[in-house]
Amino acid sequence: FREATQLLKGTKNSLENKIEIFRMKNAQGLLERAVRMVEENQNIIEELSSMEEYFSTATRFIEKKQYLEATDSLTELIRLIEEILERKRSEDIGNLLDEIRELMMENQSLGLDISPYKDRLDQARASLERKNYGLAEKYGREVREIAIDSQRAFYKIKSASQLEEVMEGIQELKDLGIQTSIMEEELENV
Repeated sequence: FREATQLLKGTKNSLENKIEIFRMKNAQGLLERAVRMVEENQNIIEELSSMEEYFSTATRFIEKKQYLEATDSLTELIRLIEEILERKRSEDIGNLLDEIRELMMENQSLGLDISPYKDRLDQARASLERKNYGLAEKYGREVREIAIDSQRAFYKIKSASQLEEVMEGIQELKDLGIQTSIMEEELENV
């Protein structure tokens, strides 16, 4: 009976040690992850001083071998960082959609048909509202490219038309006997 008791105590101690090691590695892994997240996103994270408080608290818990408390503190820190990153991503996509709205208004004022990409913009907005940032950004970038390409095509046609008018005007001046060589040279540089 004594041997069984000693064996159980030994097993219990071994199991407790394994649990302690697991908790320690978990806390250290979370600490490394949080440090990496802060380092990679320093330019976005404005409240670095509050992050430092979480780090010092977690480090104190780890030093005292209070791994569960360290894990709780680090989990909260990671949640806050992820929240900040999500808010920033949402802002960036919102800014992209605002830029697109302005482009669409410009295109509409130029007389361009915006209906081909208006639905896609609505899809981007809906994706943003659902917090599907990847899809919202994808749709937003697609719409922006289409809107910009529409403007480029419009201005290309318009400038070709204006160039043709200028050439006709130069020809009329030539027909009147007016020297146009300087104007023609200038047009070659365009």
